[in-house]
Amino acid sequence: MKTSIISFISLLIVVIFSSSANEDSQLTANEQAEIISIHNKWRAEVGIAGLQWSKELASEAQKWANYLAKSGCQLKHSSSKNGENIYWSSMESTPDEVVNDWATEKKEYKGEKISVSNYEKFGHYTQVVWENTKFVGCGKAKCKDGEEIWVCNYSPAGNYIGEYPYKKK
Repeated sequence: MKTSIISFISLLIVVIFSSSANEDSQLTANEQAEIISIHNKWRAEVGIAGLQWSKELASEAQKWANYLAKSGCQLKHSSSKNGENIYWSSMESTPDEVVNDWATEKKEYKGEKISVSNYEKFGHYTQVVWENTKFVGCGKAKCKDGEEIWVCNYSPAGNYIGEYPYKKK
């Protein structure tokens, strides 16, 4: 009896650690480096410091990407206190495609403060270049029909109403 209880507890511990390990970012080291590089390219264009990779943010992003993939791959933001960008594609995507898609909103941003009425037009871009943001972490997941969902979390968060994303240099 004592042996079977110990065996059960050992098995339970393995299952718990296996399932939490599944929440690690599904991105390769090269994909992580590419995400940082592309974000920092856009940030350099406006003269602000680059971002660093955060395993904690990546784990949170991966959990949310997994949830979205299991929930029909809808574009729905989490209730996280961090900043968040979400990307959906009907096929496999690269970090370059993902981050540059968000950054294409730059053409809509004319240097104004963030407001409730203008945020939707360029909020992904302004999160990428939010000056006070220092860390990013991302995850991706496959949906049942082969679609792909990407989530990037940012800390500290950006896109505060009434503020500029960065100081003009």
